[in-house]
Order: sequence, then structure tokens, then C-alpha cells
Amino acid sequence: MKFFRIFDRFLLRSRLIISFSLLVAASLIILGTICYEIFSNKILSKSMDYNLQITDQISNNVDLYFSGILNVASSLSYNSDIKYYGNYFTKSDKSGNIKDISTTLFNIVAEKPDIDNIGILYNGTVLISTYNTYNNLLFQKNADYYNLEDIYLNAKIVPFSEKNKIGEYTFAAVKSVYTPNERDSFLSIVEVNFKFDRLDTIFNNLRNKESMSAYITNSKGVIQYAADKSIIHNNVFEKSGYAIPENLQNSIVDIGKDQYVVSVSPLSNTDMYIVTTEPLKDLTSAAQSIKDLTMVFILLFLIIAVIISVILSSAFTKPLMNLVERMEMVAFGKFDTFKALHSSPEIQILFGKFNTMTVQINQLMIDINEKNRLKRKAELFALQSQIKPHFLYNTLNTITSMSVLSGNREITKMTTSLAKLLRLSLNMLEFIKIRDELQHVKYYINIQAIRYKDKFDVCFDVPEAILDYDIVKLILQPLVENSISHGFETKHEKGHIVITGCEEGNNIRLSVIDNGIGMNEDVVDNINERLSLSTGFSEQQSIGIYNVNARIKLYYGESYGLFIKSRKNEGTTADILLPKKKEWIAE
Repeated sequence: MKFFRIFDRFLLRSRLIISFSLLVAASLIILGTICYEIFSNKILSKSMDYNLQITDQISNNVDLYFSGILNVASSLSYNSDIKYYGNYFTKSDKSGNIKDISTTLFNIVAEKPDIDNIGILYNGTVLISTYNTYNNLLFQKNADYYNLEDIYLNAKIVPFSEKNKIGEYTFAAVKSVYTPNERDSFLSIVEVNFKFDRLDTIFNNLRNKESMSAYITNSKGVIQYAADKSIIHNNVFEKSGYAIPENLQNSIVDIGKDQYVVSVSPLSNTDMYIVTTEPLKDLTSAAQSIKDLTMVFILLFLIIAVIISVILSSAFTKPLMNLVERMEMVAFGKFDTFKALHSSPEIQILFGKFNTMTVQINQLMIDINEKNRLKRKAELFALQSQIKPHFLYNTLNTITSMSVLSGNREITKMTTSLAKLLRLSLNMLEFIKIRDELQHVKYYINIQAIRYKDKFDVCFDVPEAILDYDIVKLILQPLVENSISHGFETKHEKGHIVITGCEEGNNIRLSVIDNGIGMNEDVVDNINERLSLSTGFSEQQSIGIYNVNARIKLYYGESYGLFIKSRKNEGTTADILLPKKKEWIAE
């Protein structure tokens, strides 16, 4: 339901285009997906069958090769020189001839270059080792892997590979010389160690795909043979303890971050397996090409469908869109750009009614703007009139007090400054230059300096570059007055006032900074909150900082105004933010 509510917000033309495009896209995607899945599964099935055939063929060839090695071990176990070495028949005077045994072993090694070493283990001791390339512990480890019952009839391959003394990996085939009934007094094992050369040939001849990897592993998946000798004894599945499941032939397995097709074929006469792996993405690369081609066709047909839907929908909605364009022009205040639409009678009726409504709205906006302008003008004049009597009253009180108490000649200076100050205050201009506003402050300071003697001093730090910008008049003097009356009235030390100005992009910042008694944080927060909300005036807010802030906001907007910063016993800063304006013309 939510989708339909959102869909209803679109224009009729957009809805027609979207509906037609979605219908075509959905049909093409469903059809393309079905075709891709069928084709992909077919390719994958055939590829997996082919991989299993290769795996089985490698397994058969390795079994055949292992059989030859096992035959060597078995034939040696029946050799009479080896069989009757020592005192097996207590009444026999035959003894083993080590030289004859060694000759036999060397002849076999010479005939089969892939055999690395042949050793005879007799009563736990290595009796003979053709090249002595294996230590006794490794001989014993291989001999002890199988129970005697398992290897007295047939030789077996030990299902792990080990390095000889020169660092080459080899497998071992073991065969007991004696039967279990004969082992009470003697134990003799024939061990044939063979290299990987022949295995390399078998694997390279049958592994005819670059992306395929082939290994010999044990039942835990630990690699015992691989063309890359550096990965021997790693787990092909990259999982410690992962065992090859029974009856596993073909499967898709996660190895690392990718998926692989794994084919497994068991070897005879040993607990090892031929395992081949190939990345799934390589097997489905042909299907991926079909997928890419399908996507291209889907995109092509979708573009054609969109073009057709745009043409058809435009023919239906163009008259309505023309009317909408004219409505948008009205929204931007263009009331005098309309001409009659040449379209169907229904559209002509709509346009006529809309045009009549536009004329009425235009006249109403003119009336409202005029009323607002007059109202704001009156409000601003009322604000200024509130400041002037207040200041004049305070100044006259000062003059009266001083004339009564002292008759000081400084009264002449005070009255002169007052006259100039009043002349600037009472003129009818709404805006003055910053330099004139600063001069107005200086007149006020002259008057207050006579009253307060050495109570404070004032410093001006306003760059020449901003002095000719226009600002609302009478906005700095109330702030200076606050610094004197509230900041220094109860302060015993001499006060300092600094008036600064600077440019900030398209704005000007004026600041009045004093080192008076300051205010605590709660009072400052309360004042700033009232300043942020102050766009009108109440009786209590008719003078001072609230008056200044409200006038600034009325002239320039809510982005500008006054902000107070103060710390108890440290002083107060009043910041005024104004836009850069020259030759301001008020409405």
C-alpha cells in the first residue's frame, strides 16, 4: 500500500513511463534468469562430471604406480637372504649375508630410479639402508604405522609423506618379513621409500586444465602430495580437522573466500585420496558470458521500451505539462507571462480559470506587501522614538546634577557634545555610515567621561576598510551605555572599553568589549535566549540591548542580531553581526 501511495505522487507521464518500463523489465529479467539458470546448471553438471573423470583417471594411474612399488616391497620380504638372516631357524646354520642383501637392494634401486631408498628394519634396528638418507626414527615411525596383521600378507603405502635427509618429500611402502606367528623372537620390516618424480609425471599428464589443482591427501584433507611442494601438509580445505566425508565424489565447498568444485577418488591399499579442486567461477565462466550477453539484450530492449513509453506518454500528457509549466512560473512570481494555450477545449477551460485566479493572487500579494511595508516602517520609527527620550532624559539628569553640585566649566563641553549627539539621533535617516555611528558613540563618551571622571577609558579598533558601510543607526551607543552603567558602576578599578570591527565574508562584526563586573552563566544564557526569540517588543524590552537586537532583525532578517558573552568578574562582550551594505535603500 505504501508503494502505491508513493507512486500516486508521480506525474501521469512519469507513471506511464515507469509502469510500461517495469513491465518490460520484469518480463525480460524473469526470462533471462530462467535461461541463465538452466544453461548454467547444465554447464556446471557437465564440468563436474568431467572433473570427476579426471580425478578417477589420476587415481587409477596412481594405484597402478603404487602397485609396482608394493610389489617391490613384497618380493623383498620373500627374499631368502632377508628371510633367513639371523637365527630364525634355531637348528639351521644359515646366517644372513648382509653383502648379498645389499647387492640385491642396490640392483633394485638402480632399475627403478624413482625409488629413493630401501631399508631393512630388524628387531627395531636399521639393518641396511641403501643410501642412508633416512634417520632411524623415521624408519621406526613408518614401520609402526600398521599392525603386523595388516602388512604380513600384502605391502601397504604409509598414508603420509616425509622429508629425507636432503629435504626431498617421499612416500614409504612397508611389508613384514615374518608372519604374526613368527614374530615372537624376530621382527623384520622391509621399507621402500620412493620419490615424487613419477607422481609429478602422472599428475601433469592428466591435469589438463590450468585452473584445476590436484593433490594426494589423507582422510583429514591434509595434503601429502602436490605439485607445489610448499603447500604439503597444509589442509586442502583450510580447516583444521576437516575430514573427507564418505561417498564424497563431487561437491561445492567453501575454501577461503571462494567456492570450489571438489572431486574425490580413494586410492587402494592406503588411507589416501586423490582430490582435485577448481574454482566454481572458472567452471561457470561460459555461463557468465551468456549472462553478460543476456544482460546486454535486456538493457537494450529496456532502453527501446523506455523510448517507446516516453513517446506515447508525451502525446497524452504534453497539454497538461504545458499548464503545469505556467503554474510553476506563477509560483516564482511571474504573473505577466501568460498566453492562451492552443489545445483541446478542456485544457482551454482549465487555463482560463487558472489565469483568472493568477490575476487575483497577484493583486492580493501587492496589497499584502504594501501593508507589511507600512507596518514595519511604523514599528521602526516607534522603536527609534523609544530610544531618544530615554537617552535624552538620562543626559539631562546628568547635566542638572553637575550644574547644581559644582558649576564646572566642563558643562560647556558636555552640552556641546549633547547638541551634536542629538542632531545625529533626531535626523530622519534610518541608516548611517559606520564612521558616523562611531562619532555618535564618541559624543556620548565625552558626556559620560565628564560625569565619571577617570572611571573608565575607551579604545577604538575599527579598520578604515569598513567605515563606509551603512548600518542601522544608534546600535552601538546602548551597548556602551550598558558597559558603563552595569559594568563599571560598582567596580573599584578603572574600566576599559574596546570597540572593534572586522569583515567576515559578506558580513561585518562589531563588538563592544569591557572588563566590568560581568555576569554569571545562567544570566548570560537567559539574555541570549531572549535575544534569539526577540523579533517584537514588550514594555520591559523597549530599551537597551533588546531594542537594538530587534531593530537589527527587522531590517536584516533572523540571521543577524546581537549576541552576549560574559564571565563573572572578567567582563562582557557584545557582538553585533550585520551584512555588508552600501547605499542602503529601505523599503
